[in-house]
Amino acid sequence: GKEAGIDYLNYTLYTTAATSFNYYSKHPSYQSQYPAFISQLGNPDLSWEVAYNANVGLDLSMISNRINLSVDLYNRRNSKLIMQVAIPSGMGVGTQYRNVGEMVNKGLELRLNTHNIRTENFDWHTTLSFSYNHNELTKLDNGSLKLHDHRELLVGESVDELKTIIMRRVDPMTGAPVFEKVLDDGTIEEVMESYELQSVLRNYQSM
Repeated sequence: GKEAGIDYLNYTLYTTAATSFNYYSKHPSYQSQYPAFISQLGNPDLSWEVAYNANVGLDLSMISNRINLSVDLYNRRNSKLIMQVAIPSGMGVGTQYRNVGEMVNKGLELRLNTHNIRTENFDWHTTLSFSYNHNELTKLDNGSLKLHDHRELLVGESVDELKTIIMRRVDPMTGAPVFEKVLDDGTIEEVMESYELQSVLRNYQSM
């Protein structure tokens, strides 16, 4: 199919605004008309993600099935990765779904079931589980990925990477926080106000 997702990401969608008061409900010629605005900016070039999966599993059973161990390893590579990226608000909306690059997901899942005690009147079962997942952006079509939540991700980083404006210390004289401002050459400058940093993506650093 042409649609790249269940939300019709190829198409521009509109919604109507609402108001709590109908200003012109009694006017003979100007009945209130609610405006429509873009809720999703379509992308006709958007295509399906492509996933390549490799999985290895191992199941062990011991002592008449009283101990059971399950191990799963997986490696998943996604190309034509679909993500919601930030775009200039002059286009009518601040975000758009685009194919942005490639990502790898690697993980391990363990599950241990034991039947510790088995008598005529009492049973005791235990289940222990462990999972680990790591994802990494391996390719970005535009060199970086600017998201709608003031994050800019680079190749080698995780899509779950948390970034924020760093508070370096507290001014001992005023008690006000002192923040890090990242300059064009990468050097750090201390500033007292954080509002001037919020519009510059390089000021958001990994935690």
